[in-house]
Amino acid sequence: MSLAEDFPHLSDSELTELRLLLEDKDIEKFLVTGDFELYAQAALKIRTKADGVKPFILNDAQKLLHAEIERMQEETGWVRIIIVKGRQ
Repeated sequence: MSLAEDFPHLSDSELTELRLLLEDKDIEKFLVTGDFELYAQAALKIRTKADGVKPFILNDAQKLLHAEIERMQEETGWVRIIIVKGRQ
């Protein structure tokens, strides 16, 4: 499978950036770029009940939470967030 098939939601420029980072096989470069969303998609995997192992793609709620975490880090220098897990 190609990267474009694995990550159909990424733009051409994001796919190019991902290809370059993966060629180096240096995950730290994802962190240096500061793009957690791209890092998560490329380096983190989740096991779903229906589809097996998939790339970790942030949903809208996770994107909002990540933005808030980044804002807190920028403004205060530290982050304190408590997330209560609901019952399933």
